[in-house]
Amino acid sequence: MKVEGRSDLTQGVLWKQLLWFCLPIFLQSVFQQVFGVVDAVIVGRGVGKYALGAINSTSYMIRLFLGLFLGFCSGAAIIIGQGLGAGDKERVRRAVHTGVAFSFAGGVAAAAFCVPMTPVFLKIMRVPADMLPYSDIYTRIIFLGFIAVFIYDMGAGFLRAAGDSQTPFYYLIVSLGLNLGLDLLFVLVFRWGVAGAAAATALSQAAAAALSLRQLFRLDCGGGHSAVPGGIGGAGAPAALPGKRRPGAGVS
Repeated sequence: MKVEGRSDLTQGVLWKQLLWFCLPIFLQSVFQQVFGVVDAVIVGRGVGKYALGAINSTSYMIRLFLGLFLGFCSGAAIIIGQGLGAGDKERVRRAVHTGVAFSFAGGVAAAAFCVPMTPVFLKIMRVPADMLPYSDIYTRIIFLGFIAVFIYDMGAGFLRAAGDSQTPFYYLIVSLGLNLGLDLLFVLVFRWGVAGAAAATALSQAAAAALSLRQLFRLDCGGGHSAVPGGIGGAGAPAALPGKRRPGAGVS
């Protein structure tokens, strides 16, 4: 399984290899924060302070559900890393196929559960009444986009496990740039309000997911389709329980 842009940490000067591998991950966080600020300015000026507050008030709830899934992404990455280290190409193939299928199924299940439960979540969080309509529509659209987020994060985890931290970073930059452009179009030009901001985020995440799938399909990952999901779940459960959210395609 050959991965373009892969850093081989077993060859060359270790600190240089680590720096080359970690720098895109660090820059990913920086770019996401910068784009997040610009995105907030667009929403605040184009829709108003209540809409901006509504988006911020639901961000932790959204990240909670994403964090639970990302633990299983970590589990899949562990399985792939083990397979690559052992030279077990078939194990890597099975993990990739299982991970992609699990991402799609998990995204569908999460959306099917979270979208109708949105009013309940907002009530539990005690979102102020003047923000409630904005929070409701924004959160529902973001939940519908969970499939794309899950696929991107799983794909990015695969590539990083294979030593390629650059490709997910490039895809994220494309996604953030698209998100910004669509925000300008939907919020300031079309005047779609909070729904436009959520749609911009969901569409940009879909673009990142499509790029991740394209890269995975380009890899030598044909062959078997049956992995043991318990291996991924067992490896990822400890990371899923704390619900920690690392930067991904991003929620504006």
